[in-house]
Amino acid sequence: MRSIQQRGFFGWLGTIWFQMMIASWLVPTATATAAATPALAPIRFAAVPSHPAGRVDDVVVDGDVAAVMGEFDLQWKNLAAVDRPDYLASLRFELPMRAVAATNGFTYLLTGGTRGSQYIGQFYVIDNRAPSVPRVAGILERTNWFNSDVVIHRGNAYLAAGIDGLHVVDVSNPEAPRLRANLGLGGTAWSVTISSNRACLAVDGSFRVVDISNPDRLLARGGLDLGLLVFGGLASSGSEVLGAGGTEGLIILDVASAPAPRELARLRFPGARASAVSVDGGFAYVSTDTGVQVVDVTTVSAPVAVATISGAARTASVGVGRAYVCDVNLGLVTYDVSTPAAPKRVSIAEPIRSAQGLAVQGHLAFVVDPTTGFHLMDMSHPSAPRYAAHVEVGGRAVAVAASEGRAFVSVEAGRGKGELVIIDTTEPNQPKELRRVDLGSAVGVIYPVLEAEQGHVYVGYLRGTSAAGPTTNRLDIVTISTAGEEAVVAGLDFVGDTAAGAARYPLGDLAVDAGRACLGYGPTLQVLEVAEATNPRVRGSVDVGGVVSGVALQGSRAYVANGTSRVLVVDISDPAQPAKLGEYPVADAAWEVALADETLLYVLGSGGLELLDLRASGRSLGFSVDPRGYWIPRALVIANGTPLAAIGRYGLSAFPSFPGGRTALQVTEGDLALPFTIEATDRLGAGGNWSQILSTNTATLPLEVIDPATRQDARFFRVRQP
Repeated sequence: MRSIQQRGFFGWLGTIWFQMMIASWLVPTATATAAATPALAPIRFAAVPSHPAGRVDDVVVDGDVAAVMGEFDLQWKNLAAVDRPDYLASLRFELPMRAVAATNGFTYLLTGGTRGSQYIGQFYVIDNRAPSVPRVAGILERTNWFNSDVVIHRGNAYLAAGIDGLHVVDVSNPEAPRLRANLGLGGTAWSVTISSNRACLAVDGSFRVVDISNPDRLLARGGLDLGLLVFGGLASSGSEVLGAGGTEGLIILDVASAPAPRELARLRFPGARASAVSVDGGFAYVSTDTGVQVVDVTTVSAPVAVATISGAARTASVGVGRAYVCDVNLGLVTYDVSTPAAPKRVSIAEPIRSAQGLAVQGHLAFVVDPTTGFHLMDMSHPSAPRYAAHVEVGGRAVAVAASEGRAFVSVEAGRGKGELVIIDTTEPNQPKELRRVDLGSAVGVIYPVLEAEQGHVYVGYLRGTSAAGPTTNRLDIVTISTAGEEAVVAGLDFVGDTAAGAARYPLGDLAVDAGRACLGYGPTLQVLEVAEATNPRVRGSVDVGGVVSGVALQGSRAYVANGTSRVLVVDISDPAQPAKLGEYPVADAAWEVALADETLLYVLGSGGLELLDLRASGRSLGFSVDPRGYWIPRALVIANGTPLAAIGRYGLSAFPSFPGGRTALQVTEGDLALPFTIEATDRLGAGGNWSQILSTNTATLPLEVIDPATRQDARFFRVRQP
């Protein structure tokens, strides 16, 4: 008996590697054991980012580590890299997250929600002194505990506990947090901050002060009715407390005399609602729905707004010349505020918020995001994609194509205007916009078509003055010029629009090859002649059912994905009379297709990525799913043999072990001259039944696979020799 050491995908250090093509063991052969092998998927993919983007609700900073409370999970990021915070780790929780605090290598989290018929409040102490491997050290749970804010002070956590007022939790032993005291305040406590030996709370529309000199015996000391419906986030600076007062803006209070806190000043921000506030070095940073307002509070009785960080901000954390802003659209954004009156954006932690379009050129991948613009990824090492650069394109970027050192981005520029933005990518770390081509009035370019081929860019979009009509789908052909003279040389209003002038379906996808193009429109695949760029013509069409969303061309055949569980094959050898040849069944609803070569077809569907062998009647060679669950397939391309997928808000995913099964097992012992017998089991330890997969002189199998029959990912392999 000899052993195989199984390694994680990103830790491959081999003494001996074996590689062989996937067809040699997955496609039926004369070997009986190989013929019985189930279709298995390669190892799971690498993802950029490696975690869902989603919404970012709050951020707190502890040294060089930020704890970010998001829509999906609590994440930790390394702030040491100035240009882009690096993802460290994340944890998910049973109930929705409500508030977060962090200090001295520990993160404190409040969650709350219904479990069965009861509302449950939870307080977590998380040890993240090793930031890449955070662990829950302790938890305190109570029913009907409506926690909404937390601050850490001298070994205690002070919780704004909703209708239960103020709670004090002893966290001196992280493994066993315990409730020390609580005090009702006659209303709903929304926020809390500490000033000296006083806890200051926003309670409905009023301000309350509690003496915490003895944390076991809380004493209410005074209050002030601010005439607000709800009073929001708080921050303290010496004997002053600053609060976010909604439409009343920033409110500054003096708490030096606890029994009689008094208001010092208000600063309104017209048209904006203040929801949170941070303070650092004589400046307050007030989060509003129109941006972060930077306010000089060195004279507390006369605050002055000095700058605005644009965007819709939920919260902001400030310190050491940096402001970390939770932007509704951009996520976590870092600004340099060393000069508070002139803040400068430094980085976006998760620049790809919603990957919509995708193109490749060489080892570079180009991703477009309607919110954040154009992004360049270095795919030199598919198992470890590297984020390289970003270009803002001044509108909603909806599709991208690439050719000859340039990227072409279709943009809905606002005011009903469509543009093609041309970006120089010859220096991957410093892409730059070259120029723009006006596409005229464009609306609703949610389902764009964009392709670059032999000196031309083909741009499909919905043309008109408004979404209410009249509108028509339009295909424009733009010349690619090295002299900077790109221009629309021809256009084609798409055949099939209604007589009333309103587009019936959005354009789905376009593939161009050797002067011929196939374009999807609803259930119809249309064949176009584009060899003469100034005179494109529709030659014929065929109804393929569903809604065409993906097209790939190979010679006289078109492969079509239409949202159903099959991929259709269409003969276009006679462009005037395209005809359906047949179909290939796939595991899930197919949305995109891409050809690796003449024999391998990738299908991106609702559940994942599937590989079909066209030499064997479209037999499935494997299926790989996204372990994060729900995704939205947007685009699929092949980069140097590696499939890349744009999957909406989960960003860009790379499947580095497709095709060819080149992921290898590392053999640590054994006689290489003797054949190996490969065995598999669904589980290790007691009850695991090993069964023979195949015998071979080279050991190449996935480490972690998905069995399409069961969709389970628990498979383990070993090698036996005589």
